[in-house]
Amino acid sequence: MAGNIQPEYKYDLSRMSRLADYLGLMQPPHFTVHIAGTKGKGSVASMIASIIQANGYRVGLYTSPHLHTFRERIRINGAPISEALFAESLGRVWSYIEDNNHNEIAFPTTFEMLTSMAMDIFKYEEVDVAILEVGLGGRLDATNVFPSDVAVITSISLDHTAILGSTLSEIASEKAGIIKKAQPVISAPQALEASAVIEMKCLEVKAELLQVSCDTSFDQVYSDLSGQKVEIVTPNDSYTISLPLLGKHQAENAAVAITAVEQMPFNFTRAIIESGINKVKWDGRFQVVRTSPYLIVDGAHNPYSMEKLGITISDHFPESNVTVIFGASKDKQLDLLASEVSAFADQVYVVNSRHPRSASPATVEDVFSKYGTVVEIMQETDRAIDRALRSSEQNDVIIVTGSLFVVAEALEWYFGIPPEWYPELSLPKS
Repeated sequence: MAGNIQPEYKYDLSRMSRLADYLGLMQPPHFTVHIAGTKGKGSVASMIASIIQANGYRVGLYTSPHLHTFRERIRINGAPISEALFAESLGRVWSYIEDNNHNEIAFPTTFEMLTSMAMDIFKYEEVDVAILEVGLGGRLDATNVFPSDVAVITSISLDHTAILGSTLSEIASEKAGIIKKAQPVISAPQALEASAVIEMKCLEVKAELLQVSCDTSFDQVYSDLSGQKVEIVTPNDSYTISLPLLGKHQAENAAVAITAVEQMPFNFTRAIIESGINKVKWDGRFQVVRTSPYLIVDGAHNPYSMEKLGITISDHFPESNVTVIFGASKDKQLDLLASEVSAFADQVYVVNSRHPRSASPATVEDVFSKYGTVVEIMQETDRAIDRALRSSEQNDVIIVTGSLFVVAEALEWYFGIPPEWYPELSLPKS
């Protein structure tokens, strides 16, 4: 049976190329934007998609991971695809699996299947523009078998070092692997060693590089919990946007997104671009769930994003008591994450998400102890939130962070969202 074959985990594109070729996806009929980076990929992708949709084009968006359902990863005009559309595409991919059910080398991973399904659905649904977010790295990511028309690289920092490399130069080299031809390339502000790698890659393939902070400038005019006003000046125009997403890093992401959109062969007016940015929605990124006390969820999962989270909290809640509900994957830089959290948290509850990659609370507690931070183990995310809400004052802040898995569980509990449940992928509760 094909279902009993486990994919051989290897890092090259041969298996994904065979699957994409079988499905007739190697030459997509739509304009394609490819986005790599360590942080901000999803936010930039959602901003670009919102702008394109505001101009009346049909846009497909492929991102990962999801919060509540796999169908969120594949969106058309902002909405997750239907169960019927998901099933139809899975059926086409499964035909390939059945044809190769004795060939273990050809059996795709879950991410490869979802990537091929996204491009398959975008083709059948006749989108005008497809936006693909890299899952891991770039050069050898499943999304990189497809040609792209615009390449975007968001902020690069250390993450997945066991796979991508231990230095910014090595990681940047993997991210810059999405630059495959002479095409517009838009880069967020980078550390010098990362920007040097991107510049070299662009020179190698004769790609035009536009760098935010050099070619595009941005300035956060003001910010409150309803959003922020940002002024952006690109090589082509100037914009004043009302961005619903909070944090100075989101102002940077907006500058990246607008610079990228300007490189597309579509008739975008300033008003359309500003309108699209103003309407963007991206759950789980400094999302204020309730006030009095404040309950906020943020999917920060590496030291860079956790540092940005601390800055955003300080900007908006300089006098508030901060309780952090923290859970992280065991493959993350727990030591550095704990260091960043300890710098702004007054109280830390450690939880264990149901995802199998979740780090054990005892391990996390040991890491926090290195910084003299006393934590309380609560196990379940919902129990921790309930405890924090009952013990917090009106102006206190409760932050759920460390991974999108705990963020998803927080949103599911608070809003009564039924998640897709896979018992075989769940951790036993102690």
